[in-house]
Order: sequence, then C-alpha cells, then structure tokens
Amino acid sequence: ARGSLSERAVVSTRSREEPRGEEARAEKRRRATMSAAATGEETSATSSVLFSVHKHLQSKCASRSAAYLACKKNDKNPEACLREGNAVTACMADLLGDLKSKCPKELNAYAECMDYRSNTFDKCRREQAAFEEKCPL
Repeated sequence: ARGSLSERAVVSTRSREEPRGEEARAEKRRRATMSAAATGEETSATSSVLFSVHKHLQSKCASRSAAYLACKKNDKNPEACLREGNAVTACMADLLGDLKSKCPKELNAYAECMDYRSNTFDKCRREQAAFEEKCPL
C-alpha cells in the first residue's frame, strides 16, 4: 500500500518543491526573518514584541489576518490555509523589519519593558508613548 521505493522518492521530491509566486515570496521572507532572528539580527516575534506592536499589526495586517481567520473557519484542514497563514506571517515580518529600521531603540525599550512587566500595558506607558511618537501608525 505504501508504493515502491522509487514512487515514494518521487512523492518525497514533490513535497520539497519550492512554492511559487506570492507564496514563494512570503516563504522566503519568513525564512529570512527566522534566520535573522536566530542570529540576533532581527527583532524576534516574542509575545512582548507582538504585544508592543499590536496596534501596528492591526493597522497593517488586518485584511490578511481576516482572510486567514475566515479560511480557518470554513476549512478545518490545516493545509487548506497555508497561503493565507504565510501572508499573515510575511506581513508581520515586513512590519517588524520596518519598525526595527525606523525606531529600534524605542521598540526594544518597549518590548523589554513588556517582557519584564509580564506584558502589562499599564506598567509600560512611558515606553509605549516614546515608541508611538517615534513610529506612529
């Protein structure tokens, strides 16, 4: 039932083919972001970073996020929404890259405060104000 070794090799090769078009670009950005994050070159997407940039994420990535959530609601198959999920990840990676280049000091200070204060906004208002002043919506 599993097929011959050569049949399995063909299937295995097909599964490793690179995605094309927008999906390929999104995957390339995602891999670059994860690689950069691993080497410390990029702000990684920890919970404190995501909490810190949540307003920017809502503003920039809302339509992609809505498309992903609609897809997940309509299809329970995890593979059905990979394209939409990759679009959300790419949007987030692009946004983090933009913010890192425009206001790295303020973003890091805000994220570090959020991390230290268990993602409690009320305790990081000074850092939030500095971040939002330097990188407005």
